[in-house]
Amino acid sequence: TVTALSGRAIYFYRCSACGFTFTRAFDHWHHSDFEKHIYNADYTIHDPEYANNERGERTAFDLIRTFGFDLSNLSILDWGAGQGGFSETLLKNGFSRVDSYDPFSINAARYPSDLYDVVTCFEVYEHVLEPVTLTSELAARRNPSGAILISTLCCTQQVVDFGLENWHYCVPRNGHISFMTPESLQVCAKSVGLCAYSFSVSAHVMFDPLNTPAWLTNRITGKIYKNV
Repeated sequence: TVTALSGRAIYFYRCSACGFTFTRAFDHWHHSDFEKHIYNADYTIHDPEYANNERGERTAFDLIRTFGFDLSNLSILDWGAGQGGFSETLLKNGFSRVDSYDPFSINAARYPSDLYDVVTCFEVYEHVLEPVTLTSELAARRNPSGAILISTLCCTQQVVDFGLENWHYCVPRNGHISFMTPESLQVCAKSVGLCAYSFSVSAHVMFDPLNTPAWLTNRITGKIYKNV
């Protein structure tokens, strides 16, 4: 969906150390402001996959293809669950426990108190003002031997050279206001005593390298930054 420009310029900045790319335009906003102006009834016009659960279902099958059923007997928390398509699909395909949390979803707004073997955080980092704070919240729900699986498209140097304004992922109306790099994810992980590893430009994991989950061990190759 293409809508008319609002006439309000949104400026982005890039950290020279880690490449984290962000805007300050929403720093003064509270939860209610995002709920009123972004995550409202019109949100699905701009992001139809949110409404029909297509993204959640696709992500669930991507996880199954990537990890097989190695995670099926583990407890999983889907953070930023949206309409719940991810957890529903996994449960229908033999996963034993998948809980959901999303402060903007009526059906999943209850804050979890348990610890989980796997915390998934798919397409959330680009929505938050403070990625370090989000990482701390995710880590607080992780078992000591667990891992945090993350999906967010990194802002590469190629994107910067092409022009952020031309990047399909940079859509403030959809709530995309913060863009990570492998280095900035590493900074976030280090803040909670973990390390970060990127499988690709969009798939990442945070875990304790001194207590790596068995299902993850054979899927990590190359250099690991041990921050603990």
